[in-house]
Amino acid sequence: MKQYTWKNEQRKKITIFLLSLIVIIFIVAAIFGECTKRSFRNDIKNNHFFKDKKIILSTYSQELGCNNDGYAYDGDISSVEDLINISDCVVKIKLVDADKRQKCTTSLLSKVKVLEVYKGKLLKKQNIMLLEFIEPTKNQIMSVNGYNALKEGKEYIVFLKKFKNRNYSIEHNSGEKMDTDSIYAPVSPILGKYPTNNSYKKVKTLEKKRLNQESKPYKYNTVKNYEIFTDSSKVLNKYIYIGNQVYKRYGGK
Repeated sequence: MKQYTWKNEQRKKITIFLLSLIVIIFIVAAIFGECTKRSFRNDIKNNHFFKDKKIILSTYSQELGCNNDGYAYDGDISSVEDLINISDCVVKIKLVDADKRQKCTTSLLSKVKVLEVYKGKLLKKQNIMLLEFIEPTKNQIMSVNGYNALKEGKEYIVFLKKFKNRNYSIEHNSGEKMDTDSIYAPVSPILGKYPTNNSYKKVKTLEKKRLNQESKPYKYNTVKNYEIFTDSSKVLNKYIYIGNQVYKRYGGK
């Protein structure tokens, strides 16, 4: 009887020990996960990726859809009139709370303030969320189709569509899905936004091999002031040509 009782006690102790160990493992994993999540948020909050001089630039092409899906192929655009016709909204904006950008799938979600409305139902002084086709990762800034992020303090003329592309997964940093009804995106990563000053004219073509990381890649810090990233003189010429039309139509500062 004593032997039976002793065995039961031993089993009880082992069971309690194993359960305690499992609980400790779960607690440690939860703490580690929360620390990692907070660290990631702080990187975004502090704009670490855009200020780190060691971060490299990488570009890649991604098919974003066509007109009825919320976007336009750049080949369909040859003038500012084309941009206006395919846009739901044409507005002047500036970045708000740059430190609070949200990271999404292959993109950033940025809050912007509407300064002027040229087309559409948005209101002056209204804040909206803008989907930017650029993704910061641990070691590099990944630009989709040559897009560069909005700069603090700058004002832009943007040609927007309401977000409709279901290929993108929009999630808040908390992991919760966001309502895409309040999100807008440029109709084109390269031709969909222009600064209100003439800095768009200062863009130069970049080396294809360096953009593709086939040779020494560019440090993002050295090209961060370029409005777009391209190795094509044809694309650059179109960008500047339409930029001149935008500047003439809507004026600069």
